[in-house]
Parts: sequence; structure tokens; C-alpha cells
Amino acid sequence: MKAAVCRRLLAALPLLALGGCAAVLGLDETSVTYEERSDATASFDGGGQPIDAFVEDRDVATDAATCVPKSAAAVCGANKCGNAPDGCGGTLSCGGCATNEDCVFANNIFACKVRAPNCSSCTDLGKNCGSVPNNCGQNLDCGLCSGVNKCGGGGVANVCGCTKTPQTTVCAGKCAALPDGCGGTWDCGGCKAPSSCGGGGAANICGCTKIAQATACAGKPCQTVADGCGGTFACGAVTAGTVCFSGAECRPNACPAGCGFVDQGCGLGEKGCRGTCPKNYICTPDPDFPTRNFCEPLF
Repeated sequence: MKAAVCRRLLAALPLLALGGCAAVLGLDETSVTYEERSDATASFDGGGQPIDAFVEDRDVATDAATCVPKSAAAVCGANKCGNAPDGCGGTLSCGGCATNEDCVFANNIFACKVRAPNCSSCTDLGKNCGSVPNNCGQNLDCGLCSGVNKCGGGGVANVCGCTKTPQTTVCAGKCAALPDGCGGTWDCGGCKAPSSCGGGGAANICGCTKIAQATACAGKPCQTVADGCGGTFACGAVTAGTVCFSGAECRPNACPAGCGFVDQGCGLGEKGCRGTCPKNYICTPDPDFPTRNFCEPLF
């Protein structure tokens, strides 16, 4: 009956119930592992509670600059070694151990203990974060990770690391350098001219901003001009009575009053003029040059 009650207490309040239930359940306090902690990097205060439990929840959108880190005394409590979160995304040292000592969880606190023969240290185990067994029935605090590194984040348990976001994912449709999620960057390449990275107004996207049509066409009423992005602008209609010739307005030559022809100029060639002829003459096209009318006798 007592064992059943203790198991329920351990499930609800694992560390508070540990001291009173260890004997009932046949547990040695140094053999308890804390895999049930939501964060493998949690530390404990002098009462045996995870220090994380005493760090009030903060809005994740809160600017880090407004956060006031807690003191080591506030977050470490009775712990003599290990590390603890400062409540603002950083860590504080609760003390270090000598080279022949390990930071061991015992009597509800982390404290330095001389390493017994054949017991492994965090270094021996190749671990640098979280709580791990030392092959002697004890649990070691191997520390916390910092920055973008997470405990096990690189794929190895109890080792600080970070797994980069795949380059293909980060760079899809993007250009220039972008964060890889682990403190570095991926080179997403450049753009093909006339585009440039961000040139269309969107960061890290190839684009080009056209010259304003009014600017490009100023003083060029009938030209086709470049828009600055590989295309062109048609600069609009010309003044009535003129045509566009070699990129400029041109007024064709008019026919004379008489019958004949005129070279219009402006690249338009000759034009037959159906003007008047003397009495008893008629304006007739030249059989060899249809555009060249001439006056021909009626009989």
C-alpha cells in the first residue's frame, strides 16, 4: 500500500516525494535518473526542485533586451556545481569541480564528489550537457548548451549541437547569404543580369525595378527605349501630321499643287501627286514608275 502511494506521489511531485519514498521503494537517491524532466538541461535548487520551475514564463515575443537575468544565488540555491538558466536565455555557473571530481546529484542537490575508481566522468563519456549516469549508480550534471546549440541538437544524445536547415530549403527561390539555423550561412547564389538580389524590392529575391516610363521616354516621343530590366517602352504616338523616323518625329514632304510626284522623305519614299494639269491634259501615272504621275495630252 505504501509503495503504491509513493509511486503516485513520485509521479506528481517526484523530487518532493523522493526523500520519503526512497526507502519504501528500495531506491538509493544517487541512482535516480531524471529523464522525465522536460528539458534535459534543467538544474536543481537546494530543495530538489528543477530550477526551471522557478523561472516565470515569459512571452516568447518579449525583446531579450527587456529581460533582467536572475542572479546565481537565485537560480542555483544549494547546488554547489553545474549550471542553471538565468531566465533570459543565458546560463549561470553554480560552481566548478576539481579535475578529480564530478558534479553528482545526491541528497537532492548537485555537489562535487571525488570520482571513485572505475567511475566515468562527463569527459570520459564524451558528453557535455544534460544528466547522464556515470556507470557507478550516480547521475552527473554535464552542463548546459549555449547559443543555437541544443542538448542532442546535432543528433548525439547529451552532446551540444545544432542541425542545419537544409540548403535547398533555405535557398529555394532566394539569393545571397541566408542563415543556416546554426549560426552560419548558406550561399544562395546571385542573380542573372539585369536582375539583382533584392532589386525588385523583396529581400533575398532576384528582381529588377524598371525605370519610370515617363523618365525613359523624356525627349524621345516616338522611340522604343530600354526599361532598364531587359524590356522596352514604346514612347507613344507622334504629333499629328508627323511620322517616327530613326527615333525622331519627321514631317513628310507634301505634294505640289500640280500633277507629278514627291519624295516624301522620312523613309516613306515617293508619292504620286494627283494635282492639276494644263487644259487638254490629264494626270496619268508613269507606266514605268506608278508613283510618278505626269500630265498627258487627252488626244
